[in-house]
Amino acid sequence: MDPFESWARQVLTVESRRLPDLSAVTVLVPHHGAAAALAQALARLAAVPALAAPRMLPLALWVQHTPVAGNAAPTSLRRAHLYRALQHRAWFDPGALWAVCGELLELHEELTLHRVALPRETAGLHAALAAAYATPPSPTLEFEARLVQSLWQALEETRSPAAHYLAGLAWLAEHAEGPLYVLPDTLHGAAAEAFLARYAERQAVHRLEWPDTPVRRLLSLAWADNPDLKARAQAAASQLPASPLAGRLSFFAAQGLEDEARAASAQVRLWLAQGRRAIALVAQDRLAARRLRALLERAHILVADETGWKLATTAASAAVAAWLDALGGNFRHQQLLDLLNSPFVLADMELSTRRTGLAALELNLRRFGPADNLAQLQNRLRETGADPAAAALLSRIAGAAAALAPLRPRTAARWIAGLKDSLVRLGTHSALESDAAGAQWLQWLARLERDWAPDTSRYSYAEWRGGLAANLEEESFIDHAIVSPVVFTHLAGAVARPFEAVLILGASAARLPAPGRISPFFNQRVRRNLLLPTWEAEAALQQAQLTALLASDAAITVTWQTRSAAGEDQATSPWMERLESLHLEAWGISLLSDQLRAMAHLLDERAAPADPLAMAAPAPTVPPARLPRQISPSGAQSLLDCPYRYFAQGVLGLAPLDEISAELEKRDYGEYVHRILQSFQARFPVLGETPDATLIAALEEETQKIFAHALQAHYLGRAWLARWRARIPAWIGWQKEREAQGWRYAGGETARELMLAADLKLAGRLDRLDASGHALAVLDYKTQGAQTLRDKVAAPQEDVQLALYTLLADAGRVRQAAYVGLEDIPIREYALPEEDLATLAKGHGERLSAVFSRLAEGCGMPANGVDRVCAHCDMRGLCRKDHWT
Repeated sequence: MDPFESWARQVLTVESRRLPDLSAVTVLVPHHGAAAALAQALARLAAVPALAAPRMLPLALWVQHTPVAGNAAPTSLRRAHLYRALQHRAWFDPGALWAVCGELLELHEELTLHRVALPRETAGLHAALAAAYATPPSPTLEFEARLVQSLWQALEETRSPAAHYLAGLAWLAEHAEGPLYVLPDTLHGAAAEAFLARYAERQAVHRLEWPDTPVRRLLSLAWADNPDLKARAQAAASQLPASPLAGRLSFFAAQGLEDEARAASAQVRLWLAQGRRAIALVAQDRLAARRLRALLERAHILVADETGWKLATTAASAAVAAWLDALGGNFRHQQLLDLLNSPFVLADMELSTRRTGLAALELNLRRFGPADNLAQLQNRLRETGADPAAAALLSRIAGAAAALAPLRPRTAARWIAGLKDSLVRLGTHSALESDAAGAQWLQWLARLERDWAPDTSRYSYAEWRGGLAANLEEESFIDHAIVSPVVFTHLAGAVARPFEAVLILGASAARLPAPGRISPFFNQRVRRNLLLPTWEAEAALQQAQLTALLASDAAITVTWQTRSAAGEDQATSPWMERLESLHLEAWGISLLSDQLRAMAHLLDERAAPADPLAMAAPAPTVPPARLPRQISPSGAQSLLDCPYRYFAQGVLGLAPLDEISAELEKRDYGEYVHRILQSFQARFPVLGETPDATLIAALEEETQKIFAHALQAHYLGRAWLARWRARIPAWIGWQKEREAQGWRYAGGETARELMLAADLKLAGRLDRLDASGHALAVLDYKTQGAQTLRDKVAAPQEDVQLALYTLLADAGRVRQAAYVGLEDIPIREYALPEEDLATLAKGHGERLSAVFSRLAEGCGMPANGVDRVCAHCDMRGLCRKDHWT
């Protein structure tokens, strides 16, 4: 039975003498969706040419229209008053004070709304709380009493929204005219009940009820307190020969998040294919809802979201937060790059200029490391001759920062005025205006500026930012631009609406009933004793809403996950479990079904690409025009390790840039040591008989020069310096030993090239080249561990770099090719076998030439790296190895 028709008939029967004008009648509804459905039913059943419909609206909206004197004080202002009051008492961690204020404001609203009368003096309040907790007085309760007393004192001069609401109810009860109808499950709480009682003293009040239906009788038996399942099942079977839910309600127990989302997507697509045009998605699990939305959008199905999301989580809010983070963090490099990557920042600049400037800035930071502040970074850009576009970006940033400088305490209104000015200078204000969430954020900021204006307290930058964030957390954003037959809503929003199908997502025991709000003040026993809402009352309300939803005419599917993301078993909602047990016992029919899993699999197969290898390991070919004509020994090693990685990095140019590190890393240490030794050996190509003390002093001098910047810029610079200095005497001894063997330093960082084929060049730089007469030695300095170097030379067919360096040096003359382990004390060499050296080098060269010939012929470049190579590969997300079939 359609409940709207039932309610419309009741209204029309009682108010028939008023027809066709029902404008004097007021109907209280839970939401505007119910008002629209009831209006349609009234128009359909009234049998008049034109009907003046009743006033139909939620009670809260009716209260807003009352001429109650004065206004409620803005929540932001009340929060600020409370913040200052608690700050003076120093009871809480300053970093958590805004959050504590939010909790206390919530408590104050509840106490006011439910007219909880507590003594105002500390002693009486302490005794009242002890009675409510049913425990003897204690220091803990005394502190809570003092806290509540401070709450009253801080807020007694401001009118709370709850007090304003109660005044509006009182005015309506005394002055509103006309009969009042109330839809079921619309009004909750003592204040609403008191209002109805007072209203009924003057005007007629009609409380409409849900129609009695077979589904409601079944649910009352399923969820009754009687533990005897068989007795309840027999009662159901005798009252209802056939199940009123069979074929209309189904349960799906998913094996995990992806299984649930895919099944839900399949169900929605099936309903749409059946022609249903009003589908509600009740999202008990927000994570599953996000995944479901993604799957539906992939199928080109947009979803309207009535629940919305926090304004603070939108891209527009994130851009402003990035600006304030960078400002407060002295523009540390990562904060600065995050800021400049936002499309809301410097949006009035030419896009090509922004991109060029950002690329130049990143390269500068990667090459020279982070700067201490914005001014230092600007100076360095000038000194290093960076692209002017980078300087232009920083100039705009500095100009915007000046609007808020210096970051000294000031009133909240002045902070907000400075923020607005900085956003205009930053080119962000106009970008926010053109974005739906950004426009709402600007409106919120203007309202906050107005509401916070009476507060003359001065706040530090950190305090003001905390207050700004605390106020923003209460704002929600709903994208009204999407109009769709599929709607995300909450349980209360789905009740009393003419949906054709409803999917309840995430109906696990942990989410249905939804867990009650946990407050740090007043436990459930105290709340019950003070007649405040409790978890039990909230659960009872949700059960009534679920009953109304299941009793509607809509097709309903309920899903949940049987296992959590951590692999733990998850129970279904106790309400669904009890309904399934009674249904199975009464009629031998289970509401559980696996059909959605098969349907999801079928839809996935239909949507899959025709190529069955589409999800297999990739093996792209290289267009002849893109085939590299030059390769380095390190590139050849990458090609051997994994052809696909070489394709992505060497052919497509997708090699990632070096990370910007605020600390000196081992890679930097290795580069420093290379530069130190090259500079030293340019001064002392032969050590000869020079005393060790003189050589050590000279090498220390070169070391200090190279490490000077690291010692100034990096905290760990001294540790790396000490590590190298401990190895200086060992390196001097090793070098003298080589000279005693007849080897002489012949060059470092020597560039060499060799044509392997007519269209392929091998090019690279040799770390170090030694000579002994006609013979040569190729040395490669390494700061890796001894075992790693032993493994390299033990597998010369897999580690090709040293052999290819040999080929570049002139394989016929090279008598030694070795890694020099600079981590060892004493310094050690890890050499390739001398007898096979020339053959090994020439073999690698020929193999490299043959590989490129095959690539030119269209041979694929498979992603066949071993686990050791893949473990740290930057291209793993591109080849999607973790998702191969």
